[in-house]
Amino acid sequence: MPDPSSATRPGASPAGVPPDFTGTHPFALQICFGDEQRRAYVPDGAGAVYGPGLQLLTNATEGLLAQAYGLSRAQIHDAACRLGVDLPYLLNVACQTPTERFAGRLRELAVRAGRAGLDGDDWRSLELFKSVIEQVQGLGPQVIVRAAISHLAAGAEPGGPPYGQLLGYVNRALAIHRDRAPGFDSTPLRGVEGIGAEGVQLWWIKEGSATIVFRVLVHLSGPRPPVAFALNVAKDLTAAGEELRRVGADLAELHQIDPRHVVRPFGTHSVTVANWRGPVTVPLLAAEWFDGHELHVYADSPLLHVWQDQRMGKDHPLAPEASDRVWETIVRLGARYTRTTPDGLLPLASHINAGDFIVRQRAADAWDIVLIWCRRMPPGAVPADFIVLAGLMAATRAFGPDCDRTVWWDQPERGLAAMRAGLEQAGLTPSQVGGILHRVHERLLATPPQELQQHPYLAQFDRGDRDEMRRVFARACAALGKAAGGSAQIG
Repeated sequence: MPDPSSATRPGASPAGVPPDFTGTHPFALQICFGDEQRRAYVPDGAGAVYGPGLQLLTNATEGLLAQAYGLSRAQIHDAACRLGVDLPYLLNVACQTPTERFAGRLRELAVRAGRAGLDGDDWRSLELFKSVIEQVQGLGPQVIVRAAISHLAAGAEPGGPPYGQLLGYVNRALAIHRDRAPGFDSTPLRGVEGIGAEGVQLWWIKEGSATIVFRVLVHLSGPRPPVAFALNVAKDLTAAGEELRRVGADLAELHQIDPRHVVRPFGTHSVTVANWRGPVTVPLLAAEWFDGHELHVYADSPLLHVWQDQRMGKDHPLAPEASDRVWETIVRLGARYTRTTPDGLLPLASHINAGDFIVRQRAADAWDIVLIWCRRMPPGAVPADFIVLAGLMAATRAFGPDCDRTVWWDQPERGLAAMRAGLEQAGLTPSQVGGILHRVHERLLATPPQELQQHPYLAQFDRGDRDEMRRVFARACAALGKAAGGSAQIG
C-alpha cells in the first residue's frame, strides 16, 4: 500500500542552479512551491536561492530496499540522523549526484557531525540506498522542474511551433469552462501573445508516491480569468514512469465511463532533458485541474477532514453524517469502476489517505467527489475477494505520525449496499453480484483468524491492532453472511 504521507507539502532545499535554469520565454514564468507559493530559483532577501525538494521515497525504492537488502525507510532515516541530516536531504543528494560524489558528501557530513567516519552498518545501508536510487533511476527536483518547463515549451507535434503543448492545454481548459459555465468566453488562444502580463505560474503543489504534481496557472490577456491544469511528472524512469502511463490510460477509460466523478486526462507524453546521467526521457501526464481539496483520515476516528489549499491538519472536519456519505460514495465508486477484462474482473484500489480523491463543497450539505489517481490491487489478490472486502472493510492507514495505525470505516451493512450498487452500475447483474457475494463468503469463512493479515487486501493495513482487524472482519462476515444467505461463524 502506498505511504499515506504520499500527499505531502513540498520541502525547500538550497538550489545551486545557473541563472538561466528556467530558460527564457515570451511571457513571465514563475516557479513556486509550498503552501505559501514560495518563489523558487530566485534570490531571497539574503541572496540565497531555494527550490522544492523531494520528501518521499517511491514505492519501488522502498520495495527494493526491503526485498533485496532487508532495509527499511526507518533504518535509512536513522542513519541520516546520525549524520545530522534527514532522509529527504539524502534522497535529494542521491538523485542529483553520481555515486562518487554521494560517497564524498557522506564523508563530509560525518566530519561535520564530529565522527571520524561512518560505522560499517551505516556505510553499507547508505551505499545500498544510493544503489537502489540508481536501479530505479530516480530523478532529482531540478530535472523534474526542467522536464515540466521543456514539455510546455514544446510543439504540439514534432517540429511544430514552440509552446504548442501549453496552448493546447490552455484551450482544453477553456473548453471545460465553457461546458460548465455557459456564456464564458472560451475563444481559444492562437499564440503566446494571448497570455497576459502576469504570465504562467508553475506551482509544485504536491508530491505523490510516483509523481510530482504541478498546478499550471495561465493568465490570459484581456478581462478573462486565468485557467489552470495539472501536470504530473514521474519521479523515476522505471516503476513510477510505468505507473504514470498506466494511470493515464486508466483515467481516460474511467472518465469515459463516469465523467462526473473522474478527472479528465489530457494525455501522457514524454520529454527529453539533460541530467547528470546524460539525456533522460521523462514521462508526464496532463489533466484538468479540479479546484477542490484532498480528504484525509487521522488515527483517532474514520471522520474525514478536508485539507484546505493543501494545508494539512484537522481544522476542517466534515460533519459525521456528511463524512459517512462521502465514505459511502467512495465505496460505491470503487466498485463502480470495476472493469471486466478477458482475464476477469479488474478492481480499483485507490484510497483516501493517498490523496486519490478530491472534494469540493457544492452546497451546505452536498459535496462533489472526483477520482484523480487510479491504483491497482496488490499482486496475488483474488479480484472478487478484493472488491467485496474493500466495500465491507473500507479502510485506510492513518495520516501523519500514526501511519502504522489502520482506520476502519466499520459500517459493513452500509458499505455492502454501496458496493452492491456500484457493481450493478458497472454492468453486473444482481444475480452475478449475489454469486460473487456467496463465493467470497465461503472463502472468508474458511480463513483461519491467524491468517487474516495475510489476505492481500488486509495485508495493506497489517501494521496496527490485529485484534481490532479481527473484530471488524467478524462484523463484515456477519453482514456478508446475511446478504449471501449463509452462516457467519468465524473460527
